Order: sequence, then structure tokens, then C-alpha cells
Amino acid sequence: EFVWAGPTVSGTVFATRDSPSRIVVQEEFGGADAGMSIKPPGSVERMWGGGPCLAALLTGGLLAFFDWRSGALVRAIEAGPVTHVAWSADGTKVALGVDTAGEPAGAIGCHILGFDAAAVAAAAPEDYADDGLEGAFQVLGGIDGEAPIRGLLWVTSECLVYT
Repeated sequence: EFVWAGPTVSGTVFATRDSPSRIVVQEEFGGADAGMSIKPPGSVERMWGGGPCLAALLTGGLLAFFDWRSGALVRAIEAGPVTHVAWSADGTKVALGVDTAGEPAGAIGCHILGFDAAAVAAAAPEDYADDGLEGAFQVLGGIDGEAPIRGLLWVTSECLVYT
């Protein structure tokens, strides 16, 4: 699996999933020995790029966000069976499409989170817990899951289109 960093990350940065337990982040196409290895706290089922953080869905519905440059865990959240991750172009918001099959009526099919890059940049190492920095993301809202989310696209940082 292969994903690109988003436009808020300088340079040509991308990640590959070498195995369920290892992600390699590289800049430019530097070869097999260039880059950095991330060992997530669980098996990686899927990855998404496109934003200021690399998103990886881990076994058990945990969604982990990693810093593209350092590989540090920015935040891990219980998100359920995530099917789509879409970042706004300015990197301030992320939409998480969730599979609501088998969930009760009114279940949230898409979570909208705000990303606080300034809080992440200002945080000291002791501010991070086992699941990352608590203030990195804030819940901004959600879309009910009456119909499955098939796609997410930010038109602007204030306008999300979904199907």
C-alpha cells in the first residue's frame, strides 16, 4: 500500500506499508535505505495520506495518526470500522467515514474532527500519553449513517461533499 503526504507537508513525502507491523516513510525517491520506519501499536489494516498526519487503521478499530517527519504517534482514537479518511486542503479538518452496517438507527457515519497543528507543534514530549496528544484533535460534528458513506471530498476547508 502507498500513500502521499498532504499539501501542508513540504517536500515529496510518502509512506508504504511493508507489512502489517511496519510502515516506511520516505522523502523523494531515496531508495530502500532512505526514510524512517514506524512500528504502529497494532497491525495495520489500511492507510490514508493527504494531510498533515499519516492515518493508519489498526486492528480493532483504532485509528492512529502519525507525524510524517518524526514518525511519532500524534493521536490514536477509537473510531470503529473506518472506511474513508479525507483531509481538508489546509489540513485543519479531517472527515472519517465509518461503516455503520449493523449499527442502530442514528449511528454516526462520518465524524468531522478539527486538527490543531499549533498544539502539536507546541507540545513537549511529556505532554504525550500512550495514545498521543489529547488536544491534537477536537470533535466538530458528524453526519448520520442512514446510508453508507461511499466517498468524502473537501471542496474547501468549510465544505465537505459526501456520497
